[in-house]
Amino acid sequence: MLEITIRRAGANDIESIALLAAKIFDDSRISELDVYYVAEVKRKDAEEIVGFVHLIEKPEKIVLQGIGVDEKFRNAGIGTKLLDAALAYCEQSSAAEVVLKVRALNPAANLYLSHGFFAKQMGDVLTLVRKKPN
Repeated sequence: MLEITIRRAGANDIESIALLAAKIFDDSRISELDVYYVAEVKRKDAEEIVGFVHLIEKPEKIVLQGIGVDEKFRNAGIGTKLLDAALAYCEQSSAAEVVLKVRALNPAANLYLSHGFFAKQMGDVLTLVRKKPN
């Protein structure tokens, strides 16, 4: 069984996040100004970042830019744990909603919908929104 740790990323994690993002996504832009949470697994005597969630904080909303999990570690609940950490962060912010765009055929769309997001715009790309709980 994998020992998975989720934590807020620090400045020293940006390079590892950027490498993983480039491996997973066609077009990824990583900024040190944004908020990241990482998923780590313990390997021998070191931790390895195997997933991340990327948040862009704006005054009126938080954009969930993406969740990425290394292909070798998918279907182990890491994406769900990252999303839970991101939503906990969002609930502490003053932003009224969390917004993301996801391709309609992306299996992650079901994960977002099961976590309180709803489709605001349909088509090839879904715009999903999650209002802050009252």
